[in-house]
Amino acid sequence: MFEIIAQALSRGESVDVAGLGVFSTYKTPAQVVEDPPGSGRKTITLPTIEPDFEPDPKLIKIIVEEIQQHPELFSGDETEAEE
Repeated sequence: MFEIIAQALSRGESVDVAGLGVFSTYKTPAQVVEDPPGSGRKTITLPTIEPDFEPDPKLIKIIVEEIQQHPELFSGDETEAEE
């Protein structure tokens, strides 16, 4: 499944997985910036293509409900989770 998603993203396509969310990419254009700021020295950043993910609202609802029902699992205290 991940290979299919990766192949579609490499072609610039979005992939909607029902109940999970939408995988896509976004492009950041090349930029000219001062590095460090105020130095007058210019640096060119390369254009990049970054992956993006927008979770399905149903997935978000399920996660929120689980957190509310079992807050101890999401407390961030790893010692409790290991027991």
